[in-house]
Amino acid sequence: MDELSLLLSLEMKRLSRCVLETRLYSDIAVNLLDGMFNGIYNGKFYHAPDFREVLSRAQAQGVHRIIITGTDLEDSRRALLFCREVNSSGSFPGTRLYCTVGVHPTCSSSIEPPLEKLEAELLELARDGMSDKTVVFVGECGLDFERFNFSDEASQRRVFPLHLRIARATGLPLFLHDRSTNGRLLELIDQEGGLPEAGGVVHSFTGGTQDLRFVLEREGLFVGLNGCGLKTPENCAVAAQIPLNKLLLETDSPWCSLKPSSPVSPHITPPGCKVVKRERWEAGAMVKDRNEPCLIVQVAEAYAKLTGVDLKMVSQVTEANLGRLLGRHLS
Repeated sequence: MDELSLLLSLEMKRLSRCVLETRLYSDIAVNLLDGMFNGIYNGKFYHAPDFREVLSRAQAQGVHRIIITGTDLEDSRRALLFCREVNSSGSFPGTRLYCTVGVHPTCSSSIEPPLEKLEAELLELARDGMSDKTVVFVGECGLDFERFNFSDEASQRRVFPLHLRIARATGLPLFLHDRSTNGRLLELIDQEGGLPEAGGVVHSFTGGTQDLRFVLEREGLFVGLNGCGLKTPENCAVAAQIPLNKLLLETDSPWCSLKPSSPVSPHITPPGCKVVKRERWEAGAMVKDRNEPCLIVQVAEAYAKLTGVDLKMVSQVTEANLGRLLGRHLS
């Protein structure tokens, strides 16, 4: 039995003990602290906070792990506190929350040198979160060459390397943002001593065939797929090339939903509840055009359709993949 088959077998034995009767999913990218889940859209209040309903819908779809993305120091602190509060409440016994610690590349310009204080604080926060296995990634970090209006290239290149040092110091994998860099993020990693031993995931992958090849050449890197990587026929053609043993599933909610215009949208299951506009929100209903973790099933269905892989196998192997990547950091 090869290594992947053995890991998959062990993971399936663990999953078989779970009380849920459905396929299990882990959503590796959720922005659950975004104002939309508190009813605030573009600074305007529309409805009562409904993140608990969001979590309930996710749990009903077999989403048993949700990883909340930290985008700067304060946001990472809030994410860790939020995860601990929800986990300790016992309100969602079948679903556990985790989080990341890091600085998003588009926040880089707001970071003033020297960086030693920020690095020390992020490292301390990561170690604190590791003490109860709540912090599982260093990031979101990387390079974004599409949105220099937020942070210039020099600032991004200056801030990113501290994440590599934190990953090496903690043994945590990287949660990478790589937008339109044409391999330059991976080049920067090589220049800074190479990929840390724990590896990582290139989250919200939307690149082309060559970008995918760059990622797959790195032994320790996985690929995170969501609706943004399934928008066009070209996107879907690349998504179909992601090897199943390198795939992780995500929603990146409240953004990156799988749109009706996607070539695979006719083959996915619509939400099993009422969907309303935010102006007409009501308890128990999903908000139109706001992505949620429960919709990760659609990403799995889309990949299954594109590759011909059975949906159950997509669930099983992506769960095993996350176990391979996070290992001892998962509770």
